Amino acid sequence: MSALFDRRPGIVSQPVTLDRTLELREIPFVFPATQSLYPGSLNDYTAGIIADLYSNLSTHWMYTATVQLTLNGSQPAWSKDGWSFVPVRMDSLRNAKLPNNLDESEKTVNGAQSNVSFITPAMRGRIECSQLPVQAMKNLSNWLTYRDFRNETIWNKSTIPDDLAGGFELGQTWADRGFPTAITPFTSSVNLTDCLGCTSVFANPSEIQCCGNSSSSVWDPNVVVGYWSPNANPNAWNTRLWQQNFTAKFFHGGAVTGIKSNDDLKTSYNPSVGLVFPNPPSASFLTCRPLVESATADITVNPENGIIQSFNITEPPKERQNAFSDNFLPHNKTHASSETGYMTYNVTVSYGRLFMASMLTAADTINLRGAPHGTGYTLEDLNDNTYNIRDTINGLNMDFMTYAMYSMAGKDPTKLLDPDTFHDLAHKTFSTFFQHFVSNGISTETGSWGYQKINASLPHELGPALELVDGYLPGTKATKYQDVMQPISHTNRTVEALLARRVELLQMNGVAVWLSISIMAWLIMTTVVVAVLQRRYFGSLVRNVESLGDVLVLIAGSTNLIQVVREIQAGILLPENYENLRTKLGWFVDEDGRLRWGVEMEESYAGEQGIQWVAAPHFSKDNGSTTWNLGDQERTL
Repeated sequence: MSALFDRRPGIVSQPVTLDRTLELREIPFVFPATQSLYPGSLNDYTAGIIADLYSNLSTHWMYTATVQLTLNGSQPAWSKDGWSFVPVRMDSLRNAKLPNNLDESEKTVNGAQSNVSFITPAMRGRIECSQLPVQAMKNLSNWLTYRDFRNETIWNKSTIPDDLAGGFELGQTWADRGFPTAITPFTSSVNLTDCLGCTSVFANPSEIQCCGNSSSSVWDPNVVVGYWSPNANPNAWNTRLWQQNFTAKFFHGGAVTGIKSNDDLKTSYNPSVGLVFPNPPSASFLTCRPLVESATADITVNPENGIIQSFNITEPPKERQNAFSDNFLPHNKTHASSETGYMTYNVTVSYGRLFMASMLTAADTINLRGAPHGTGYTLEDLNDNTYNIRDTINGLNMDFMTYAMYSMAGKDPTKLLDPDTFHDLAHKTFSTFFQHFVSNGISTETGSWGYQKINASLPHELGPALELVDGYLPGTKATKYQDVMQPISHTNRTVEALLARRVELLQMNGVAVWLSISIMAWLIMTTVVVAVLQRRYFGSLVRNVESLGDVLVLIAGSTNLIQVVREIQAGILLPENYENLRTKLGWFVDEDGRLRWGVEMEESYAGEQGIQWVAAPHFSKDNGSTTWNLGDQERTL
């Protein structure tokens, strides 16, 4: 019976009320900015803001996102599968008590886990992408520059592999610049002032220099190059003027490095080439619009570490326009200082713009402030290896996003040349990077990149957003778009939740229960059968027969039985004569007329007086009479 009960973990649920201090971000970030009065210094203040996003490299979200995608690392707290969920305070759970019907031994389970389920807002980042026009990409001059190496007066013949008459560099030479860097996906002549859809091969308009593949002895091993870059005019490459879309690119093919021009003829317009493809490389292009969506979610979370156990999006996601509304908008211009040559003011930036700016500039943090004012962008800076992958042995040159896609494709470059695979991996990569961006450094007191305190507002002293003068300095005229200083919040400060805790319970073992029921049923049936058989076969026993003396008492007055036994002992009665004789145990009247209970011959033997067998006696007599009634006969005792 002890096996009926077992101590095992169980789940106890109870409603709780949690405090909510955060909501989805509605207002932009406000940063102080200092800008030089020098013409063309528009990117100075944006670079100072972006640089702050790369602090604390050991826990930076770009590293954690890359680790998750490439090494199957863990997802950040309060997020799962690309979705990020607004966290709530769990302090009140410390005072939550278990129901009173639980014993103390049931409340103390080592390592007991608690889960909390409730409804909370959620958001995610995703992209809507399309292929670049096929006809535009068939025109190789839109994304490649051909170099003719047959002119020995320009090129150092000793650095050129045998039989290599010419090759292609990634990117075209834009305007009067001799550095191939730009991609212009146009099928006809268009106005290049805005250059909608234009982008660069590298993270910015610098010429690719890395990396050749030194793992092979031949001069043309395959290499891989891949970068995400913003869509912008290469002549006005600064974060403030970026278009919202970006382009993901991937190149694969045989290439060679190390070709140099003759020193006496090397100029900025005839530089030493970087990475040269003898034949046009295979390529994948996607131009994508980033967007942020929000929805209501029903989640189950571990309150100890914020790990989401499960979630369900309960409504169709809606796009959040405010994620990209403020693109480094200047406010509160101060008078320029002629002594310092700088102007100070405040800048508002939406979290979506911050995310895109930090992600797309990370591969070249040395040039965050943009190109040098004198020379502009020139060559890829190989000294910056913080947020990129450069491998001269295997011929890899990629940013973290492309490397994550490359790893998820099993490091098979041909898989990324499939448009559907390239699109799916780009979408997963973008969503994961945004998930880590939103979840980085969450505080229930101050929020994070994607969350704000409930009913937060912009500073009252923040002036209107100002238009730019001469393309780089804040003016005095307010822009058409203005921020809402204090958006109306509809977020409740409490949330009703269900706390489920794992406890140790005394439970009945199902197998043991049914086994016990079967055994008890068998015992009951056996008892009934034994009782029936006992009544049938032993019902006539008046007393127990437990010894030889009891047997002697039963036959002491049995005249016929004793006579038969004597004759058998004397040899008078042969076996063939007594084999058919029968004895009987019961009530009978002997030859002296006495009622006895014992064993006697069933019938009279050898002329002896017959035996009168009677039923179980029932004694009774009438009132005042000395006559007893025995059965159906009357006898005087």
